[in-house]
Amino acid sequence: MPSGRPRKKCKPSNAIIHDDSPTKRLSRRCAMMELPEDMFLEICGFLEPLDLLHLARVSKSFRVLLMSRSSRGAWKSARTNVPGLPHPFPGTSEPAWARLAFVNECTFCSNTVYVPVLLLRARICSACLDSKVLGKKELHPPLRRLLPGQPPIFDLLPSMRTNFWGNKAMDRYCLKVEWDDINRRISLLTTDQEKRTFIKDKLAWLAKLNQEGISTASQHLRLREKGAQKARFERVEAIHAKLRELGYSKLYMCDISRHPHVDRTAPLTDRGRARIRDDIISFTELVMETEERAAKVEQERQFHGQKRRPTETPFEEVEIMQTSTFNAKVLGLALLATAVGVLRQVWGGGSTVVKKGTTNLDLK
Repeated sequence: MPSGRPRKKCKPSNAIIHDDSPTKRLSRRCAMMELPEDMFLEICGFLEPLDLLHLARVSKSFRVLLMSRSSRGAWKSARTNVPGLPHPFPGTSEPAWARLAFVNECTFCSNTVYVPVLLLRARICSACLDSKVLGKKELHPPLRRLLPGQPPIFDLLPSMRTNFWGNKAMDRYCLKVEWDDINRRISLLTTDQEKRTFIKDKLAWLAKLNQEGISTASQHLRLREKGAQKARFERVEAIHAKLRELGYSKLYMCDISRHPHVDRTAPLTDRGRARIRDDIISFTELVMETEERAAKVEQERQFHGQKRRPTETPFEEVEIMQTSTFNAKVLGLALLATAVGVLRQVWGGGSTVVKKGTTNLDLK
């Protein structure tokens, strides 16, 4: 039922409105989209794979072009622009390989995952582990074979051994997507010859994948470690330069580099420098006080150690001194006895007797 209140109407404005919709439409259009397709892909060949991934997420037109077969040459040229980046695994496309190598995100969600599982060609977070991964112990029956005398179906898939606790501890696992896909393909095979050919092709592909996966994994770890060391060194040098501008000596820089804000791989920005400035300065002053106190204690210890150090005497000198002291005592006793005898003769006669085997003197 309509209400009785009248609806409010906006008063007309006397302002002049210019119709600039054609200009707006022209401004929205990217100038690169006006280039021919072959020229655009030639320009993309000078970029890196991560740049092409970012470019493919700009618009639908970019994504359709960069994900088409015609852009395969641009992706290969972009991959060669990264030193040490190996070629994709068998059955892996260039965009998927670039995402696996450079994007630190889970393959199935948006969680952060730093280490990829190269043989599975995926990054798997702990939240997706139970839902996206299938263990060998979970299969019923676990050793189902396509033909008698042939390897189990599970052994036809790339798998990895886990190092997790719980139900998946010390178990081999594969992706559930690949398990479902191989079972779907097996259901389409009708004759034994087709099944033998399928098993032969899968085993050859798996052997090649394992061989390249081991070398690529070690190469990826070396490349990642080298990049992390370079980024950490650049961050330390940037903080050291800022501290030298503030008047702090380079003597304490080795201790500063162990600070959690310094020992990181993230590049140092102006905002990050302002956030950690107070903590770094206070830590630097604390390190300076500690180093100065330790140097003072070491200096005092060396001074008192030199002052109280006893005079070292050779063993031969000690033996000579002991022998000389004994001879002087014997000579002194002999002279004393002679002097007493002389005095007794002078004062009235008598004799001096020295008992044999004793040092006591008897005056008679």
